[in-house]
Amino acid sequence: MIRQYCQEDLPGIADLVECFATESGYGDVVGDFSRPYFLRTLESLEEWLRIWVVDSNKTIISALAMVEQPNLYSGQKGLEELFWFSRPEYRGNIENVKLLKAAENYAKDNQVFYITMGSMAGFHPPKIELFYQKRGFKLQQKHHILTISSCL
Repeated sequence: MIRQYCQEDLPGIADLVECFATESGYGDVVGDFSRPYFLRTLESLEEWLRIWVVDSNKTIISALAMVEQPNLYSGQKGLEELFWFSRPEYRGNIENVKLLKAAENYAKDNQVFYITMGSMAGFHPPKIELFYQKRGFKLQQKHHILTISSCL
């Protein structure tokens, strides 16, 4: 079932993000995942945070989290992805695609002008880029990250 998150979902969402950090190697670039910090940050963003989840027997199996905010340059509202991740055993499930559709429907209903989605380099990029292109997304930018070792 796809639905908006509630406070009780936050530990399950943190489990997903921790799994993502481990699987993607993202933590090796930007530092280890801190569950307490992550949960505090989500709570502090509650006013702007939009999260849709897929649950099965009260277990969060995938989630799409976005921040709704005005664009710095135009003032138009946008939804910007924080994370979108599914437990490995549930990938390829149509419910995961419906998470993005739920965000699109929210945008249409709430005068949101654009949606920004990201993808990790080396994390199935050709498939992901094709997935987004088929849905009308345009590739705009890539991020290059420099890890400053003295800060780790």
